[in-house]
Amino acid sequence: RLAGAQVRDRQFERAATTLSSLLMLAPRHAGARLLQAGIALREDRYRIAHAHILTVAASPPADAATEYDLFQRLRTFNEHALMIDSAQRLLSLKPIDIGQQMQVASSLSGIGAPELAERVWERMQSREPRHVATLLTEGYLATNQGEFDRAERALEAAIARESRLAMAHWLLARLRTQTAASNHVERLRQVLADRSLTPPDRMQIGFALHKELHDLGEFPSAWDALSAACALKRQVTPYDESAMMALFDVLEAAPVAASSAAPRSADATPIFIVGMHRSGTTLLERMLGRHPQVVDCGETYRFTAQLREAADHQCKGVVDARIVQSAARFDIDAIARGYLESCRWRLRGDATHYTEKLPSNFQIVGLIKQALPEARILHMRRDPMDTGLSNLRELFSDACAYSYDQGEFGRYYRRYERLMAHWHRRFPGEILDVRYEDLVAHPASEARRVLDYCGLPWRDDVVDVTGHGGAVTTASAVQVRSPIHRRSVGAWRAYEAQLAPLRAILEA
Repeated sequence: RLAGAQVRDRQFERAATTLSSLLMLAPRHAGARLLQAGIALREDRYRIAHAHILTVAASPPADAATEYDLFQRLRTFNEHALMIDSAQRLLSLKPIDIGQQMQVASSLSGIGAPELAERVWERMQSREPRHVATLLTEGYLATNQGEFDRAERALEAAIARESRLAMAHWLLARLRTQTAASNHVERLRQVLADRSLTPPDRMQIGFALHKELHDLGEFPSAWDALSAACALKRQVTPYDESAMMALFDVLEAAPVAASSAAPRSADATPIFIVGMHRSGTTLLERMLGRHPQVVDCGETYRFTAQLREAADHQCKGVVDARIVQSAARFDIDAIARGYLESCRWRLRGDATHYTEKLPSNFQIVGLIKQALPEARILHMRRDPMDTGLSNLRELFSDACAYSYDQGEFGRYYRRYERLMAHWHRRFPGEILDVRYEDLVAHPASEARRVLDYCGLPWRDDVVDVTGHGGAVTTASAVQVRSPIHRRSVGAWRAYEAQLAPLRAILEA
């Protein structure tokens, strides 16, 4: 109790001393270690914080509140296998707050455990079936699973109970292409007319309104809604452009050892799919996931977690300047072993390859190739104007802070192109570029080229992405359920006049 009071009073040094005394008397005290881990993270002592969390996971707590805290901390350290163990224990304990259960379910879906996420939702549903958190969770999970009718029923039920529920409106707008006969434009406008709506909720409703107006072909009004929503997002998600440009400078200047000929992986070959967000990376992963020898593992920060451990430093995003500047002292073998071990729980016995599809891993291609020389790097490219529009139109969580302003996006994109050219020079022939426009125009020939590069035999069914089950938790969760199409090629021309600032930067 004393340590907790000291933390609330921001007396972190005193709290750490108090907790150290307690842990001498009770080394397995879970609450004390969790508090100590939080203080260590504040002081940027990543390894000590991680060690505390692993100690708690080895002797898990017996109460649901502490177990939930453990689950959240495990998420911080990308300990996905241990998160699953923790969630299974939570299901056997007294139910936690329903909002916390929603967090557990969404986290489980995000790390590739949809069946367990569904079990958490079923518990929510059995106890509080009409609670908005229960309905919202069902809508989110059903969307990820491609069960769009079920998702629509759940989200409409949530809105019926809470008419200004911004997340439900946003998810609903994304479920399908809206039509003149069936849309929610007027309802969204009525919600936005409520002056008491908070800026984050107004932002989310604004993105939903833009999406629906865009579907209806009302492009001037759609752009107005998008501009207002992006301005609100910029207010709640600050972006330090100078720091980002400095990071690109550090990445380009850092010495990178040539990749070794000796592979490090004994289980399966990792395939890293990199590029800009909204460039088609999810489509490429879905195609690879159709192959029986490939496990698609989605977007994770598992490799970044190993870099943080090596640098003893918590960073935002996949990397920061401090990690890059510390890389010369890293134990590369330890990074490789840690990463491969963290992926093992997702592999099947017959899998020879697995995907790691975090687009922003393009920043750390050099570190990936040092640690995992056998890794395949697929670089997804898309027309920069289409990529720019798609980024502007997407409401990300706390990622891609550069994507809500044309100038910021354009300058980021140019540095991305420059860095990828740098990696190509550094690792000639070891990175395969895949153009989105070629992939959707000639899916079979492009898929064959990708499989050859990865060392996989040809399969006719890889081009049938609709036959691929499983959850999709990225921004493309709805689009990739459709057959491969070319409708998004050249989509930026609907806003050609409005996108003139972006075009000027990209063509300068």
